[in-house]
Amino acid sequence: MNTKKVTLRLSSTTTQALLDKYQTASFSDALQKCIKDSILHHTFFTKNKRRCTPKKTLQRVRTENLPLTERKSVRINKDALDFLQNYYGVNLSISEVLRCCITDVLHDVGKPQKLKPSNNLFYMAGQKNPQMQEILNGCFNSLKTKHKFSGYVEPFTGTANVLLHKPERLKREWLNDNSVYLVNVLSVLRDYPLELILAVWKRGYSKATFNMNKAMLKGRFSFKEKKATLISRAAAFYFNRYASHYGDGKSYKKKMKQDTFQHKLDTIGILSERLQNTQIKKRDALYYCKTLKGISDHLIYFDSPYIGSEEYYRENNSKGIIFSSHTALRNRVEQLRRKNICVISYRTTASDSMRQNGITDEYVRHTLNRLFCGKDYHYITTPYIKGQIEIVIATVPFEGSTPFNQPLV
Repeated sequence: MNTKKVTLRLSSTTTQALLDKYQTASFSDALQKCIKDSILHHTFFTKNKRRCTPKKTLQRVRTENLPLTERKSVRINKDALDFLQNYYGVNLSISEVLRCCITDVLHDVGKPQKLKPSNNLFYMAGQKNPQMQEILNGCFNSLKTKHKFSGYVEPFTGTANVLLHKPERLKREWLNDNSVYLVNVLSVLRDYPLELILAVWKRGYSKATFNMNKAMLKGRFSFKEKKATLISRAAAFYFNRYASHYGDGKSYKKKMKQDTFQHKLDTIGILSERLQNTQIKKRDALYYCKTLKGISDHLIYFDSPYIGSEEYYRENNSKGIIFSSHTALRNRVEQLRRKNICVISYRTTASDSMRQNGITDEYVRHTLNRLFCGKDYHYITTPYIKGQIEIVIATVPFEGSTPFNQPLV
């Protein structure tokens, strides 16, 4: 980590307040945590570039009475200093920048972030939007009234949007995906959110950055690589997914503005907080389900590939493995439902791209009927965007559900 030694003057009162806030005797530790809190949990970028407080904070700092001052020398992450200086003002001294940061955190001048339904890591095809999240959460809440869950599992995690917006945090939560890059970015988001923000912010929004990241992501990948490499790859993947059309990482979204992109970084801290204590695995979903044989009293949510769109599963894993069988998935559900509650989401309609490949609505519904009709499942359907219809299927009844005893038509 690139650090810089800095000296700043603080009143003894402010120094003690900082030590008390973070319950430590080390000023260096307290300041590092203060900087992390400031960047992760305060709104730095808004639609108007900045939140409303920098000038007010600076005025407060410059008029602060310092009758009893202490000089403190510490080593600070240079990227964090650059980030804060860009926010509070490039013409300020480093000491003034750090005092502004401390003032904001101690006096809660900044506006703490809250997770909103629209907040996500980045867009990906098949990701559940706020409308579907609300339906799934209604299903989960209904199931919770009749069943006590000790854990939550997602074999097809994607961007973890369902877990991030799930109303209740359970003691044990597991995520799994077959994409090494998705698993890495989620792991880095959980473990190193500050470093991820700084790594993305340093890149700047440009097509040159997009192409550089694209070249990096073509290389071989291993979770045994150094921390700095994992963070760099996560930042590259995050940047390219967010900066591309349809979130596919292939084509650059040139109409995006730098300020709009930076505003997205404000959500990383709160998303990271939600992922704490979550276990994240990288395995083929069907194989991962085999490893769940011993669990009980868990809510298991399958956001499986839509019928007719299995090729997409090939694009999001490093070995190019296509999702093998919806029948095999249903069989895994049959095994797991003996001691757990399983929820599966599909679509009953074909998308435009699927229709171009000869997949019809009738084919999709016929497949769903073959898999689940007459086998003691329960479902609800809901209209979705662009004329699509989503179906949520569960192994037990839930509020508003219909027994899957008659074929879908």
